Amino acid sequence: MKGLKTMTDDKYLLMRGYKEYEPTQFDNESIVARFQKRFDDDFGKKYFINAVKWSHDFVPESHRDKWWEPFSYEYEVQVEIGNEKPLKLNFFSDWSIEQVENFMEEFFDKMKPNYYESWDEERGVRP
Repeated sequence: MKGLKTMTDDKYLLMRGYKEYEPTQFDNESIVARFQKRFDDDFGKKYFINAVKWSHDFVPESHRDKWWEPFSYEYEVQVEIGNEKPLKLNFFSDWSIEQVENFMEEFFDKMKPNYYESWDEERGVRP
């Protein structure tokens, strides 16, 4: 990964077009927020990037060193390639949201995963 990591926070994700929603009933109690953004082109919906905000409040104060932060973000994307089963990509907190977005655009161009949905509703079809 090149360059400096950009500090991410909720406002920054919202500014970049992510929509916030509540954690689901299946989430760990350390997940305090979720965000999602859809990526499209002229053919259709390509994929979604999910940002998951993790709280680190569970770390006892006596164990919080200079590296401790109150929260971090993890990013998730799920795609399908051909008729294969879904592939889930996780990007941990050492990735910036810009790096994840850039990686996914390059991945989509090179690996040619299926579209989430084409505008004519033929799911999985590529131009």
